Amino acid sequence: TGESDRINSYLKIAVNNNVKAIFPSAKTYGMDKDIFIPDGCYIIIDGEMKDIADIAIYNKDNYTDVRPEYTGNGNIVICGRGVINANADGFTDHGSTTIRLMHGHDIEISGITLKNFGGYHGVEVIACNNVKIDNVNFMNHIMSPSGSSHSTFESVIQIEAAVGDSGQSGAYPYDKTPVKNVIISNCVFNGEEGKYINTGIESQAQSTTGETYYHKNIKIYSNKFYNVVNHCIVPYRWIGSSISGNYSYTSGKAFIGNISSNLGFSMAESIISNNIIYDSANNETTDTSDIFAINLNASSNVNITHNAINGCKTGVLSLFGVCNKCQFS
Repeated sequence: TGESDRINSYLKIAVNNNVKAIFPSAKTYGMDKDIFIPDGCYIIIDGEMKDIADIAIYNKDNYTDVRPEYTGNGNIVICGRGVINANADGFTDHGSTTIRLMHGHDIEISGITLKNFGGYHGVEVIACNNVKIDNVNFMNHIMSPSGSSHSTFESVIQIEAAVGDSGQSGAYPYDKTPVKNVIISNCVFNGEEGKYINTGIESQAQSTTGETYYHKNIKIYSNKFYNVVNHCIVPYRWIGSSISGNYSYTSGKAFIGNISSNLGFSMAESIISNNIIYDSANNETTDTSDIFAINLNASSNVNITHNAINGCKTGVLSLFGVCNKCQFS
């Protein structure tokens, strides 16, 4: 049954009394309205939180809450051994991002399983500082129907600046605040046949040529990607970042993809190292595609080293645009 009003009230009570909000195992909690996580909230999910009305979980006090830069709700933990079931296959066209973090700070998501998500993203990190996503099992991506307005935006974790209302519902203000200090580690991106991951971790080229925001210190390590339909990781305007120690097995396109075209660079002052990349660009051919295992655009000072690459259907490394001082070894 729909219990969002009770859940939202419970989260406030927990914070006001300085206790953890616990959702016990062997229980299913129906979410029929958006969930709003207060500042300083510690949530333990051991049961199942199930979306029954195409809702989102926000780090806000209410939908219209406005917090510039990194002043939104923070000091938030979502952990446990339970499940958030986005239930996207229960709707004709699921349109919500399940967890939407906006202008927040010091947020951790760990241990849980997020499954059956679709529409936009599983977790959206917009204009946040200090976010850690660790040991989360992302499984069963539900693609939107062909022709849906959501169908080209469906990555599991989206890292983006607060650019505008299109696709960033509720991320007020749209002040182009970038993301800083994100760790995504020890996660598994996987799905069943017909529900494979579309794209793993991505930043989109949402701004026009000439924008100058940069996402800083994005660290992606020790994750596993299985049967990804498109790209595993898509960096865009990342500075001082690292992609290391990850494992990917069979991707339709690249392990590191490029969507930025002439709108901006992929990475700068960053490292790509010690990744195991098996059977990438699986849906590409050398005759028709320039998508290789690793693709960068207009990048500078990127060290690509000690990666094990096997079974790529096209090539190993593709540099687009003007790339400076990139090393490959």
